Amino acid sequence: MQSIHASFCEEAKRNLLGLANFFRRPLLMPRSAPTPCRQPGCAQVLASPGYCALHRGAQHRDYGRARRGFDEELGFYRSAAWRSARAALLREEPLCRACRAGGRLAPATVVDHVRPIKDGGARFDPANLQPLCAPCHNRKTARETARANAGLRARSA
Repeated sequence: MQSIHASFCEEAKRNLLGLANFFRRPLLMPRSAPTPCRQPGCAQVLASPGYCALHRGAQHRDYGRARRGFDEELGFYRSAAWRSARAALLREEPLCRACRAGGRLAPATVVDHVRPIKDGGARFDPANLQPLCAPCHNRKTARETARANAGLRARSA
């Protein structure tokens, strides 16, 4: 009787340890069904909805182009004339003009049109070009975009 009880206890311990280990293991079942890539014609299956690695970058690039009218400007900013004008200005004035005005020193990485080309600013006029760091350029562009969008809303109302 003693040996039956001992073997039963040993088996119960093994079962309890097995059960505890079972609950510690990560779930192997997927949380949702796999979905295909959203690119038409692509058969890649993904764990979460969206685009596969091959099409994610292209989708990102095309989204930006569609929102900003990027294609017209792309040719100008890739031209040899613009690249040389940009390089010359950054050589002459390597620090961000806006940061310098605020008493800070930051390297300029972007050449910005003071008056945007679409508002009638000259493309290559040195008086219309200024060197800026990326954060200052992003702030200036955001202000210009907000002002333009506010003007569009006021005209449509």
